[in-house]
This record gives sequence, C-alpha cells and structure tokens, in this order.
Amino acid sequence: MAIVNSYPIGTPKTNDLLVGTSMPNVNTDADPITKNFPISGISTLIAAEIPQGVPGPAGQDGAPGANGSNGTNGTNGTNGADGADGLPGANGADGANGQDGAQGPAGADGTSIEIQGTKPTVADLPETDNTIGDLWIIDQTGGGATAGDGYVWTAVNTWLNIGPLRGPRGIQGVAGVNGTNGTNGADGAPGGTGPAGADGSDGADGTDGADGAPGATGPEGPRGIQGPTGAVGGVSSVTAGTNIAVSPTVGDVVVSAPNSVENSADIWPSVPKIMDLN
Repeated sequence: MAIVNSYPIGTPKTNDLLVGTSMPNVNTDADPITKNFPISGISTLIAAEIPQGVPGPAGQDGAPGANGSNGTNGTNGTNGADGADGLPGANGADGANGQDGAQGPAGADGTSIEIQGTKPTVADLPETDNTIGDLWIIDQTGGGATAGDGYVWTAVNTWLNIGPLRGPRGIQGVAGVNGTNGTNGADGAPGGTGPAGADGSDGADGTDGADGAPGATGPEGPRGIQGPTGAVGGVSSVTAGTNIAVSPTVGDVVVSAPNSVENSADIWPSVPKIMDLN
C-alpha cells in the first residue's frame, strides 16, 4: 500500500527543487532515477524545448507605484586624512611704524668702518684683499640684499649685511608751485575714413499733400456719328395771345407775331426773352 503525503501549495522560487524522474539516455541499460530538479533548470529546459510564439504587443505602462519609504540614514564616514600643507601665503603689507623705543645704554666701541664705494649686486663683492671694516653699498635688490644695504667685511672673513645706510624719512616738504601751462601741440593728421554706418530704419509715411489745381481743359473730342431721325413732333393745342397768329392750332403749327415787342435784355426779369419771332 502506497503512502501519500499531503503538502501545502506555495509559489515556486528560483532556488526551489522539484521531485521528478530522470530518464536514462537511449541505448543504455540504466534505470530511471528519482531526482530533485531546480526550478531554474526546469525553466531553461522549457524555454529550449518548447517553441516560443510570436511576442505579443507591449502592454500599456502600469500606473506609477507608490513612493517607497525613506531609507535609514547611513553611518557617518571616518574622517579623511589631513591634507597637505598649502603654499606659503604672500607677504602682508608693511605695518605702521611703531613708536620710538627708549634710549638704550651706550654700546662698546665698535670696529671702525670705511666706505669703499658701491657694487651693483651682492655677487660683485670682492672675495680677497679685504680689510675688516671695509663697507660696500649695494645698488640693486636681490641675493638677500635690498638696494641701499651696506655689506661690511668681518673678522671671520665674511660679508655681513648691516642694513640700509640711510637716515630716517624726513618730514613732508611743502607743495611746489604749479608750473606754467605748456603750449598746445600741433594738430594730428586726420584719421582714416571710418566704415559706413548701417542703414537707418525707414521713416514714417508723410501726410497726404494738398490737391493740385485743376488741369487745363482738354481738346474737343471727335464728332459723334449721326443719330437716328427723331419722331415727328407736334402739339395738341395752341392758344394765340394778343398780336400773335397761330395756324393751325393742332399738329404742326406756325406762330407769327409781327407786332410783338422784342425783349432782348433783362430789363424785365419776369418776362422771358424774345429774340426773334417772324
């Protein structure tokens, strides 16, 4: 009688094992063996043995996941090694002169010195035939000396810089009077022509000019063609006035006024002009 055990259902992981039967290779006398197979190996076998279908279209992006909680602060790192010393800083500005100190006690008699003259640099000082007390004044700064320093030959046959050989700075002198104005210099030669300037922007449109005077009357145009003959005219009725004869009174009439008054001037504005009646 077989014994069947019941186990809970779970979700497989990569490192889980499945129990199965391993079949022997063909053409061998080996028997099938029960083995444990890792999930990863089963997945690889399925991918290799089962043909894969055409990949489906990409799915839509899922909604963004919620922000994860902040991680815990890391531990403080160890202090780094001390950095190398920086380069020496530039010399600061000279400080203000201090107050004169109290007079010191008289010193012992020193060795007398004898000024020999000046030398351009410290390197030009003589190395032989020197006498203790010989002093040279250096003209140029350099080699540990400042222009104006004195170098004296000592008893140990070396040159000693005894500092500047000049007295304290004197008080400020009074300002000199202003010099006379110099004459104006000659005019310089004209400069070359500068490059052409850029074109200016277009100006605003001007206002419309006034209308011009009417032009002269043109020549008479060509005579038009002869119009068609008009319809026969006539009046329906004519009434003759004093001293005016009308015949006939209907249709084409003839009016005669041999004794009428001729009004060729505007002496009677209310009476029409009568120029000629026959």
